[in-house]
Amino acid sequence: MKKHLFSIVIALSISSLTFAQTTNAPKVTPKKLTKKEQIVVKSGQATVLPIGAAKSTKITPIAIPGKPAVRPVPQPMPGYNQTHTLPPATNNVVGMPASMPNPMNKPVENAPAAVAFDSGIEFEKEVYDYGTVEEGPKVPGEFKFWNRGKEPIIIANAVGSCGCTVPTPPKEPIMPGQSNVIKVEYNTQGRVGQISKQITVTVKSAVDPSKTQTKIIKIAGNVVKPVVAPEIAPNK
Repeated sequence: MKKHLFSIVIALSISSLTFAQTTNAPKVTPKKLTKKEQIVVKSGQATVLPIGAAKSTKITPIAIPGKPAVRPVPQPMPGYNQTHTLPPATNNVVGMPASMPNPMNKPVENAPAAVAFDSGIEFEKEVYDYGTVEEGPKVPGEFKFWNRGKEPIIIANAVGSCGCTVPTPPKEPIMPGQSNVIKVEYNTQGRVGQISKQITVTVKSAVDPSKTQTKIIKIAGNVVKPVVAPEIAPNK
C-alpha cells in the first residue's frame, strides 16, 4: 500500500513539473509576413526575404498560404549548357566531334589522283554545223579526230549540255597516229530556232588512267518549221 501511494506521489510531481515548465516557457510570436515578403530556404535554413530577391539557383522559394505562389527558379541540370551552343562543326557535319570521322568525306581507297596532260587529241573541226534542218527528226553528226600524241588514248566520256544532244564516243583505244570519230545526234523536235550546244569530252591515257584531259566541242545550226506543200484540188 505504501509503495502504491509512493508511485502516485512521484507521478503527480512529474506532471506538476512538466506543467510548470510548459507554462513558464517563453512564447514565440511568429513574424507576420507582409505582401512583399516570402520565406525562402537556403542551405537547410528558412529566411524571410522580399519577393523577387531569390535570384540564386540554390534558393527554392516557398509559396505562402493566402498569398500568390512564387514561381521557383529552375534548377539547371548537371552538364546542361544554358547557352544552347552546339559543339563546333567538324568535317562538314554540325555537332560531329573531331574525334569522330565523317564517312561522307572518306576518300575512295586506291583511287588515282587525276593528272593533267596533253593527250595529243586533235579534232578536224571543233564545231559541227548542221546548217538548216527541219523540225522533227533526230539529225546525226560526227567529229573526226586524230591522236597526235606519243601514247594510246581512250575517250573515257562524252556528255552533251542537254538531253537533246547525245554523243557516242568510240570504245576502243586510239593508237598514236590513228583517227576515229565521236558520233552525235541532235533531237530537233520542239526546238525551232538556233542550235548552240556543247559536248564535254574526257580523254585519258590508255597506259596511265590518272592522266586526264578535257576538251569542249560544239554543235550549231538552225531548225525551221517543216514546209507543208499546199493541197492541189483534183480536176473535175
